[in-house]
Amino acid sequence: MDQRWFMTFGVLLICAIYMLIGTEQQQSLFGLWLDRHSSQEVAEANALRPLIRCVNLADVPWRLDRAAPPSKQRDDFPYIQRYDPDAILRDFCKPDIVFKSGIVEGTRQIGPIVGHYTSTFRAMLERYQGLQRDSSPDATLALTRHDKDYAYRIEAFLSASEAMRRELESLELTLRPKQLELLEQSQGRDLHWYLLNYMIRARETADQLTEAANRQKLDLPLLAAISEALLQARQAGETYRDSHPATHRKGPVQDLWSLLEEPAQRYQTALEQLATDWRNHAEPHVLSDDFWNVTHRYDVLLALYNKQADIDF
Repeated sequence: MDQRWFMTFGVLLICAIYMLIGTEQQQSLFGLWLDRHSSQEVAEANALRPLIRCVNLADVPWRLDRAAPPSKQRDDFPYIQRYDPDAILRDFCKPDIVFKSGIVEGTRQIGPIVGHYTSTFRAMLERYQGLQRDSSPDATLALTRHDKDYAYRIEAFLSASEAMRRELESLELTLRPKQLELLEQSQGRDLHWYLLNYMIRARETADQLTEAANRQKLDLPLLAAISEALLQARQAGETYRDSHPATHRKGPVQDLWSLLEEPAQRYQTALEQLATDWRNHAEPHVLSDDFWNVTHRYDVLLALYNKQADIDF
């Protein structure tokens, strides 16, 4: 038997056995060792994945569905399975989801924030289970609206959720441009590169809009500029895809690009509607709803991206 083949087979066999019988933390350490052989950026990105999965699969139903104004009370997240509280706490948002990020240098600082997040999430879900235990779904919903203990716990959770999402976004905003650069170095500007570039631009659009509004510096020229930059990032990817027929072959990145076409267009349309109503001197409440819709459309886009990217990549 060729010695190199024998050594390769032996390494793969050891890896398989280790992944089958090792504890979850041992598997995380082994995965981290593999990640670091790729790059520090890969290690940091994979360390954040359990946290993003928790937020995307468990946090979104409580936070975004609850935040909709009365005129927007429709479910934009039909793909989200409303996991029962036990499954959420057992599989997605357990306290040790922070283990891997806690031992990676670039993500270590998020540990205390995640600890507070998971504890408030657990407290909120335990109270929800108590209200749900002997009630019909409709009765449970009514109880949650009038139960002071649940209201206190969910406000604490939403505050912790806001802090965790801000920290995750900060880490990702630092990490994504580095990943984009590494992606260009290794594969060139392919469809993966254009997809990640668009998602970075989508995040920057939401941030610029919110920051300008908070500082009372948002105006029509700025809104037009950031809307155009977002459109150009999307069109650049579409131009690449259409000019390279091979990219039409089925694969994870092609499927993800197709999945995001509708939410990306709705995000763009929301920006354009805000600009149109502003030019037409719409009432303040109309502009407020428009602004909410822009940020909501980004949330939908990001949630869909994170869900599918977690499965495929």
